[in-house]
Amino acid sequence: MNAADPPHKDAPPRPVPELRITAQHTPDGGTLRVRGEIDLATAPALEAGICAYLGGRAAAVTVDLSAVTFIDCSGLNALLRSHARGVREGTTVRIGPVSVPVARFLALVCDLHLLPADLVQDHARPGPAPTSGYVVLSAA
Repeated sequence: MNAADPPHKDAPPRPVPELRITAQHTPDGGTLRVRGEIDLATAPALEAGICAYLGGRAAAVTVDLSAVTFIDCSGLNALLRSHARGVREGTTVRIGPVSVPVARFLALVCDLHLLPADLVQDHARPGPAPTSGYVVLSAA
């Protein structure tokens, strides 16, 4: 059997990663707290959640990724598309705080590409992880 062959028909289905998004509304916008994995299977749900929140005409939304255990390029693309939609609609979309895996991923991406300055809260690259288990990208 080579890598191109489909899995055996009796093989158990691969579990789909779980993603949970909760919203906390504030007078000036709010925070979407994301928990789980953001990958090809779950990135559309993340983007839909952010866009639904933006549809409520929030002035600003912060996407808290401190409980995200994995993110890949499809997750980053969902965040970038949501950010672009926010710019078109006059809404601020930014990320932070982030978990260690997200901080590592962003550090890699930032070494290769520039991200929109207003997407990351403090306009800086992620720093080393503190003992609390996540990196806060905002000094504010």
